[in-house]
Amino acid sequence: MSPLLPLTLAIIVGILLAELPAMAAFAVLGVLSLTAATWFLLRRPGWGWTPVVVCVWVGYILMQLMSPTLPMHTGEASRRVRALQQEELSRAMARSLPVREACCERLTAAGLDTVSLSLARGILFGDRRAVDADLRDGMREAGMSHILAVSGLHVGILFGVILVLLMPLRWIGKEWLRLLLSLVFLWAYIVLIGMPASACRAALMATVATLSWFNHSSPWGWHNLTVAAFLLLLWKPWWLWDLGFQLSFLATAGIMAFLPAMQASRDESWLWSRLRGLFWLTVSAQLATLPLVAHVFGHLPLLGILQGFVVVPLLPFYVGALLLLIVIPALGPWVSPLVNGFTAWISGIAGHSVQGEHLLLGGRLEWSPSLPEMCIAYLGIIAFALWWRQRTSLARESGE
Repeated sequence: MSPLLPLTLAIIVGILLAELPAMAAFAVLGVLSLTAATWFLLRRPGWGWTPVVVCVWVGYILMQLMSPTLPMHTGEASRRVRALQQEELSRAMARSLPVREACCERLTAAGLDTVSLSLARGILFGDRRAVDADLRDGMREAGMSHILAVSGLHVGILFGVILVLLMPLRWIGKEWLRLLLSLVFLWAYIVLIGMPASACRAALMATVATLSWFNHSSPWGWHNLTVAAFLLLLWKPWWLWDLGFQLSFLATAGIMAFLPAMQASRDESWLWSRLRGLFWLTVSAQLATLPLVAHVFGHLPLLGILQGFVVVPLLPFYVGALLLLIVIPALGPWVSPLVNGFTAWISGIAGHSVQGEHLLLGGRLEWSPSLPEMCIAYLGIIAFALWWRQRTSLARESGE
């Protein structure tokens, strides 16, 4: 367990307390403070629960101070977050508009058609409004809108593509420079797209993992996730209510929870191990986010697993092709037909997914769980993940 986990949970408690009326919040904070003081006095030496209670206060105060222009204690956290996020995103996108337009001009010069260029805007820059209306509506109906949102998946793909492009530095023994430049380009991209919560989470985890390499220590997944949550909530505590923030952390936690099932056994072929890993990667992320998606949108995107299994493996090549065309537009006659074909293929996948959902299920599977029902569903998922990890570990030990 990460040592930052209790402190991160304490900050979350403090942020949640900011949604209560002032008297109720201060009553809870007073009880916690008295408990910590008593613990500290009775169990000297040692800090006891003091750091945890301090983090509760920090979360509460930050949430109060960082949204002074919006009404507090109204129980409308999601509305306040959307207002803050929209204001920040508009300012950030306005600052980076010349750079994004220059990139789009190079893609146009390379030969991308109008629909492909709109999809490139959505995938590279998270600008859904620029995506062709028919394509955007089809992807939304098929449950594929997450492809148009710059998420941890996109950031991970981009980071991997940058590492591949800088591979010559590794060949000459400059691995440290390769990793450092990759982080610089990655954070420049995060600033370019307006620093959304999910992208910041992925970039921060990539940074922590890279720093672990510099420190000659193995990157610890759960620790990296906790560090990212702790730092991001200190920076912008209202992100706790941001749907992208919630889905990003849930999907990553789901992948880590089922990680042992993705690991290849000794007698597996390379191809089968990669296919099985991709399957579990998609299923675990979908399973971890399913209750929240149903709670917010009122339906279950069951075909999302199949779409992820088919589309996700091709996204790195698509993003790599777009970056290649931005850098070298002269390659357009050879690369642009592939990009345009991918766009048409994505549109076809979206249409067939909607048709398949109507054919197999008679339409979308509607389910809108309440908050308690969603919490019960997550308790069931946690229990299943713990059982599955134990089962997988026992099976590997008996196989050895």
